[in-house]
Amino acid sequence: LLVAGARSALFLPFRNLGLIVVDEEHDNSYKASNQPFINARDLALFLGQKNNIKVVLGSATPSLTSFYKQKSFRLKGTFFESKKHFLYDENELGITPMLLSELEKSLKHQKQAIVFLPTRA
Repeated sequence: LLVAGARSALFLPFRNLGLIVVDEEHDNSYKASNQPFINARDLALFLGQKNNIKVVLGSATPSLTSFYKQKSFRLKGTFFESKKHFLYDENELGITPMLLSELEKSLKHQKQAIVFLPTRA
C-alpha cells in the first residue's frame, strides 16, 4: 500500500505502516499557518518514533532544524557525492564566472543552490 498525500495524510488510521517519506522536508508548506498549528515534518518524526516507523526526510537543502538534529546524532544522515563539478578559482570571490552564472540562473528561476567552497585553516 502506498499513500501519497498532503500533511493531513499523517492523521489517517494506518496499521503496520512501514515508512513515512517527507519529500522536500525544508519546504515551509509543511507548517500550518492556522489551527491546528502543526508541522508535518515534526509530526512524521514523532509518529515514527512512537510507532517504530522509519521516516525519510528528503531534501537537497535540508532545513536548519534537520541539519542540527542530524549533527547532534538524533537523525541519521546520508550524503552522496554530486556529479556536478565546478572549478575553484582563487580570486576574491572564490568562485568561477561559470559558477556565478549558474547561481544567477538558479535565483532567476527561483531554484535552490548550495555552494561549498574549500577553506584553508
